[in-house]
Amino acid sequence: MNKVISFDAYNQFIGEIRKGSPRTIVPIEYNFKLRDYLFVYKNEITNNIILLDKENKVQYLNKMLHELKMYLDTVSSITFDKIQTWLNKFNTTYEEATKYSDVNNELHFYLQSFPVTYSETERNDYSPEKENIQIDFCHYFNKAKLQEAIEFIEDLFKIKGSSVPKLKTNLSVPELATLFRELQKLKPDIFKNNNKAELQRFISNNFTSKKQDNISNKSLKKYFDTTDHNAADFWIENMYTIIDNLKKSKEK
Repeated sequence: MNKVISFDAYNQFIGEIRKGSPRTIVPIEYNFKLRDYLFVYKNEITNNIILLDKENKVQYLNKMLHELKMYLDTVSSITFDKIQTWLNKFNTTYEEATKYSDVNNELHFYLQSFPVTYSETERNDYSPEKENIQIDFCHYFNKAKLQEAIEFIEDLFKIKGSSVPKLKTNLSVPELATLFRELQKLKPDIFKNNNKAELQRFISNNFTSKKQDNISNKSLKKYFDTTDHNAADFWIENMYTIIDNLKKSKEK
Protein backbone atom coordinates (compact mmCIF):
# COMPACT_ATOMS: atom_id res chain seq x y z
CA MET A 1 0.00 0.00 0.00
CA ASN A 2 1.57 3.25 -1.15
CA LYS A 3 -0.34 5.62 1.14
CA VAL A 4 -0.43 5.85 4.91
CA ILE A 5 -3.79 4.73 6.19
CA SER A 6 -5.07 4.36 9.72
CA PHE A 7 -5.69 1.17 11.70
CA ASP A 8 -6.32 2.94 15.03
CA ALA A 9 -10.09 2.40 15.11
CA TYR A 10 -9.69 -1.19 13.93
CA ASN A 11 -7.18 -1.93 16.70
CA GLN A 12 -9.48 -0.33 19.28
CA PHE A 13 -12.50 -2.31 18.06
CA ILE A 14 -10.69 -5.65 17.89
CA GLY A 15 -8.81 -4.97 21.12
CA GLU A 16 -12.08 -4.63 22.98
CA ILE A 17 -13.50 -7.84 21.49
CA ARG A 18 -10.34 -9.81 22.26
CA LYS A 19 -10.87 -9.16 25.96
CA GLY A 20 -13.87 -11.48 25.86
CA SER A 21 -16.58 -10.96 28.46
CA PRO A 22 -15.72 -7.74 30.36
CA ARG A 23 -15.39 -7.74 34.14
CA THR A 24 -15.52 -4.00 34.88
CA ILE A 25 -18.51 -2.77 32.86
CA VAL A 26 -22.19 -3.74 32.81
CA PRO A 27 -23.19 -5.75 29.71
CA ILE A 28 -25.61 -3.18 28.29
CA GLU A 29 -22.98 -0.44 28.52
CA TYR A 30 -20.48 -2.82 26.90
CA ASN A 31 -22.83 -3.33 23.96
CA PHE A 32 -23.16 0.42 23.43
CA LYS A 33 -19.39 0.81 23.78
CA LEU A 34 -18.85 -1.78 21.02
CA ARG A 35 -21.45 -0.03 18.88
CA ASP A 36 -19.56 3.26 19.18
CA TYR A 37 -16.22 1.59 18.41
CA LEU A 38 -17.73 -0.06 15.35
CA PHE A 39 -19.15 3.26 14.15
CA VAL A 40 -15.70 4.86 14.34
CA TYR A 41 -14.15 1.81 12.63
CA LYS A 42 -16.62 2.06 9.74
CA ASN A 43 -15.69 5.71 9.28
CA GLU A 44 -12.01 4.74 9.31
CA ILE A 45 -12.60 2.17 6.56
CA THR A 46 -14.48 4.72 4.45
CA ASN A 47 -11.73 7.30 4.90
CA ASN A 48 -9.00 4.76 4.09
CA ILE A 49 -10.51 3.57 0.82
CA ILE A 50 -10.80 7.19 -0.36
CA LEU A 51 -7.01 7.43 -0.07
CA LEU A 52 -6.26 4.22 -1.98
CA ASP A 53 -6.21 3.39 -5.65
CA LYS A 54 -8.26 0.46 -6.94
CA GLU A 55 -5.57 -2.21 -6.48
CA ASN A 56 -4.62 -1.14 -2.97
CA LYS A 57 -8.26 -0.66 -2.02
CA VAL A 58 -8.92 -4.33 -2.83
CA GLN A 59 -5.82 -5.36 -0.91
CA TYR A 60 -6.88 -3.35 2.14
CA LEU A 61 -10.46 -4.62 2.16
CA ASN A 62 -9.26 -8.20 1.70
CA LYS A 63 -6.93 -7.79 4.67
CA MET A 64 -9.73 -6.44 6.85
CA LEU A 65 -12.16 -9.12 5.73
CA HIS A 66 -9.66 -11.91 6.39
CA GLU A 67 -8.77 -10.66 9.86
CA LEU A 68 -12.36 -10.06 10.92
CA LYS A 69 -13.38 -13.55 9.81
CA MET A 70 -10.39 -14.97 11.65
CA TYR A 71 -11.54 -13.30 14.87
CA LEU A 72 -15.12 -14.41 14.22
CA ASP A 73 -13.89 -18.01 14.19
CA THR A 74 -12.24 -17.55 17.59
CA VAL A 75 -15.06 -15.84 19.51
CA SER A 76 -17.65 -17.84 21.41
CA SER A 77 -20.14 -19.84 19.34
CA ILE A 78 -23.08 -18.28 21.19
CA THR A 79 -25.91 -17.84 18.68
CA PHE A 80 -29.13 -15.89 18.87
CA ASP A 81 -30.95 -19.16 19.53
CA LYS A 82 -29.14 -19.33 22.88
CA ILE A 83 -30.01 -15.70 23.60
CA GLN A 84 -33.61 -16.46 22.68
CA THR A 85 -33.81 -19.11 25.42
CA TRP A 86 -33.01 -16.42 28.02
CA LEU A 87 -35.51 -14.02 26.43
CA ASN A 88 -38.20 -16.69 26.54
CA LYS A 89 -37.45 -17.56 30.16
CA PHE A 90 -37.90 -13.95 31.26
CA ASN A 91 -40.74 -13.24 28.82
CA THR A 92 -39.11 -10.29 27.07
CA THR A 93 -37.62 -9.27 23.74
CA TYR A 94 -34.04 -8.59 22.73
CA GLU A 95 -34.85 -4.91 22.20
CA GLU A 96 -36.36 -4.58 25.69
CA ALA A 97 -33.63 -6.58 27.41
CA THR A 98 -30.80 -4.51 25.91
CA LYS A 99 -32.31 -1.04 26.32
CA TYR A 100 -30.16 1.49 28.14
CA SER A 101 -33.19 2.91 29.95
CA ASP A 102 -34.90 1.20 32.89
CA VAL A 103 -37.15 -1.76 32.11
CA ASN A 104 -39.10 -3.69 34.72
CA ASN A 105 -37.69 -7.10 33.89
CA GLU A 106 -35.25 -9.35 35.76
CA LEU A 107 -33.21 -10.15 32.65
CA HIS A 108 -32.75 -6.45 31.95
CA PHE A 109 -31.72 -5.99 35.60
CA TYR A 110 -29.00 -8.63 35.17
CA LEU A 111 -27.73 -6.92 32.02
CA GLN A 112 -27.71 -3.57 33.80
CA SER A 113 -25.72 -5.01 36.73
CA PHE A 114 -21.96 -5.18 37.14
CA PRO A 115 -20.40 -8.60 36.45
CA VAL A 116 -20.39 -11.11 39.26
CA THR A 117 -17.41 -10.77 41.58
CA TYR A 118 -15.44 -13.56 43.19
CA SER A 119 -16.85 -12.67 46.62
CA GLU A 120 -20.39 -13.09 45.26
CA THR A 121 -19.60 -16.63 44.11
CA GLU A 122 -18.53 -17.49 47.67
CA ARG A 123 -21.89 -16.60 49.19
CA ASN A 124 -24.30 -19.35 50.18
CA ASP A 125 -27.12 -17.84 48.13
CA TYR A 126 -25.00 -17.56 44.97
CA SER A 127 -26.73 -18.61 41.76
CA PRO A 128 -24.72 -18.90 38.54
CA GLU A 129 -27.65 -17.74 36.39
CA LYS A 130 -26.76 -14.03 36.51
CA GLU A 131 -23.15 -14.75 35.54
CA ASN A 132 -24.16 -17.14 32.76
CA ILE A 133 -26.57 -14.57 31.31
CA GLN A 134 -23.98 -11.80 31.38
CA ILE A 135 -21.32 -13.94 29.72
CA ASP A 136 -23.70 -15.26 27.05
CA PHE A 137 -24.93 -11.79 26.11
CA CYS A 138 -21.44 -10.25 26.02
CA HIS A 139 -20.17 -13.06 23.81
CA TYR A 140 -23.16 -12.56 21.53
CA PHE A 141 -22.52 -8.80 21.40
CA ASN A 142 -18.95 -9.51 20.27
CA LYS A 143 -20.09 -11.92 17.59
CA ALA A 144 -22.88 -9.67 16.32
CA LYS A 145 -20.60 -6.64 16.00
CA LEU A 146 -17.97 -8.67 14.12
CA GLN A 147 -20.64 -9.92 11.73
CA GLU A 148 -21.86 -6.36 11.19
CA ALA A 149 -18.32 -5.21 10.38
CA ILE A 150 -17.88 -8.08 7.91
CA GLU A 151 -21.16 -7.26 6.15
CA PHE A 152 -20.16 -3.60 5.93
CA ILE A 153 -16.90 -4.49 4.16
CA GLU A 154 -18.58 -7.02 1.89
CA ASP A 155 -20.97 -4.30 0.72
CA LEU A 156 -18.07 -1.94 0.05
CA PHE A 157 -16.08 -4.65 -1.68
CA LYS A 158 -18.96 -5.55 -3.98
CA ILE A 159 -18.47 -9.21 -3.11
CA LYS A 160 -22.14 -9.97 -3.42
CA GLY A 161 -22.73 -11.15 -6.95
CA SER A 162 -19.68 -9.52 -8.58
CA SER A 163 -16.43 -11.33 -7.80
CA VAL A 164 -17.84 -14.85 -8.08
CA PRO A 165 -20.85 -15.71 -10.27
CA LYS A 166 -23.80 -17.23 -8.47
CA LEU A 167 -24.48 -20.92 -8.98
CA LYS A 168 -27.58 -21.21 -11.14
CA THR A 169 -30.07 -23.85 -10.00
CA ASN A 170 -33.35 -25.28 -11.18
CA LEU A 171 -34.65 -25.27 -7.61
CA SER A 172 -37.40 -23.06 -6.26
CA VAL A 173 -36.72 -20.83 -3.25
CA PRO A 174 -38.65 -23.20 -0.92
CA GLU A 175 -36.64 -26.17 -2.26
CA LEU A 176 -33.33 -24.39 -1.69
CA ALA A 177 -34.36 -23.28 1.80
CA THR A 178 -35.62 -26.75 2.71
CA LEU A 179 -32.39 -28.42 1.56
CA PHE A 180 -30.12 -26.17 3.61
CA ARG A 181 -32.47 -26.12 6.58
CA GLU A 182 -32.36 -29.91 6.81
CA LEU A 183 -28.58 -29.98 6.31
CA GLN A 184 -28.25 -27.51 9.16
CA LYS A 185 -30.22 -29.83 11.45
CA LEU A 186 -27.78 -32.73 11.03
CA LYS A 187 -25.77 -33.72 14.11
CA PRO A 188 -22.92 -33.35 14.58
CA ASP A 189 -23.06 -29.97 12.82
CA ILE A 190 -21.76 -30.07 9.27
CA PHE A 191 -21.40 -26.28 9.02
CA LYS A 192 -18.59 -24.77 11.08
CA ASN A 193 -20.66 -21.65 11.64
CA ASN A 194 -24.23 -22.84 12.19
CA ASN A 195 -25.89 -19.43 12.44
CA LYS A 196 -29.22 -19.52 10.61
CA ALA A 197 -29.13 -15.90 9.42
CA GLU A 198 -25.59 -16.31 8.05
CA LEU A 199 -26.60 -19.47 6.19
CA GLN A 200 -29.52 -17.63 4.61
CA ARG A 201 -27.21 -14.81 3.50
CA PHE A 202 -24.80 -17.35 2.02
CA ILE A 203 -27.60 -18.91 -0.04
CA SER A 204 -28.86 -15.56 -1.33
CA ASN A 205 -25.30 -14.41 -2.14
CA ASN A 206 -24.25 -17.59 -3.95
CA PHE A 207 -27.30 -19.27 -5.52
CA THR A 208 -30.09 -18.42 -7.92
CA SER A 209 -33.47 -20.12 -7.98
CA LYS A 210 -35.10 -21.29 -11.19
CA LYS A 211 -37.09 -18.03 -11.33
CA GLN A 212 -34.95 -15.51 -9.45
CA ASP A 213 -31.35 -14.39 -9.85
CA ASN A 214 -31.56 -12.48 -6.59
CA ILE A 215 -33.14 -14.35 -3.69
CA SER A 216 -34.23 -12.20 -0.78
CA ASN A 217 -33.23 -13.08 2.79
CA LYS A 218 -36.86 -12.45 3.76
CA SER A 219 -38.18 -15.21 1.50
CA LEU A 220 -35.47 -17.63 2.64
CA LYS A 221 -36.28 -16.91 6.29
CA LYS A 222 -39.95 -17.63 5.58
CA TYR A 223 -39.19 -21.12 4.27
CA PHE A 224 -36.60 -21.81 6.97
CA ASP A 225 -39.24 -21.09 9.61
CA THR A 226 -42.22 -22.75 7.88
CA THR A 227 -42.20 -26.08 6.04
CA ASP A 228 -43.39 -25.93 2.44
CA HIS A 229 -45.10 -29.27 1.74
CA ASN A 230 -44.32 -29.29 -1.99
CA ALA A 231 -40.64 -28.68 -1.26
CA ALA A 232 -40.67 -31.42 1.39
CA ASP A 233 -42.21 -33.87 -1.09
CA PHE A 234 -39.63 -32.89 -3.70
CA TRP A 235 -36.71 -33.73 -1.40
CA ILE A 236 -38.30 -36.90 -0.05
CA GLU A 237 -38.56 -38.22 -3.61
CA ASN A 238 -35.06 -37.13 -4.55
CA MET A 239 -33.50 -38.43 -1.34
CA TYR A 240 -34.65 -41.91 -2.27
CA THR A 241 -32.89 -41.45 -5.61
CA ILE A 242 -29.72 -40.27 -3.85
CA ILE A 243 -29.82 -43.27 -1.50
CA ASP A 244 -30.21 -45.68 -4.43
CA ASN A 245 -27.33 -44.04 -6.28
CA LEU A 246 -25.07 -44.28 -3.20
CA LYS A 247 -25.93 -47.97 -2.76
CA LYS A 248 -25.08 -48.62 -6.41
CA SER A 249 -21.78 -46.72 -6.12
CA LYS A 250 -20.78 -48.88 -3.12
CA GLU A 251 -21.43 -52.03 -5.12
CA LYS A 252 -19.00 -51.06 -7.87
